[in-house]
Amino acid sequence: MSAKVTPAHVLRYLQTNACGLAQAKIDREITAALGIRSTRLRDLINLLRGTEHLIGSICTGRIRGYFIPLTREEAYAGKAHLTSRIEALADIDRAQQRALDRAFPTQLTLFDGPNPGAVSTPFAGRSAGMVAQSAARTTRQLTERSLRSRPTSAVASA
Repeated sequence: MSAKVTPAHVLRYLQTNACGLAQAKIDREITAALGIRSTRLRDLINLLRGTEHLIGSICTGRIRGYFIPLTREEAYAGKAHLTSRIEALADIDRAQQRALDRAFPTQLTLFDGPNPGAVSTPFAGRSAGMVAQSAARTTRQLTERSLRSRPTSAVASA
C-alpha cells in the first residue's frame, strides 16, 4: 500500500490478521504489510481508538503487538497495557512540571495564579506580609518626602 493508508485500512488489516490476543501483530509486521511508518500506524490506531474501535495492544512476555480483542478478558488486557502507558506518561509530565518549576519559579502576577505572559509584579516571591510591610514603608517614605518638600507654612497648616 501507499501513503494513502486510512484508519479503515488498518482496521481491516487487524480484523483479518490480528483477531485475538494470541494473534497480536507487532508494528513492524503491520507497517511492512501496509507500507507505512510506525509513527503513522500509531496515529491511525489512535484515531480508531478515539472513535471507539476496540483495539488492544500488549507488550508482556512473549505476546506483543496490536490486536482485536475477542473476549472481555482480552479487552481488559489490552486496556491495562494502554493504562500503564498513560500512567508512565503522567509520571513524566509531573517530573517535567517539577523541573519547570525549579528552572522558572512562579512569580506573582496581576492576574490570579501563574499565567504565562502575565505582567509580573516587583513583589515576586514575597509573602503577603512582606508585601504589606513594603507597601507601608513606601507610603511612609513618600509621606515624609512630601512633607519635607512643602513650604514651612504649608506643613504647619497640614
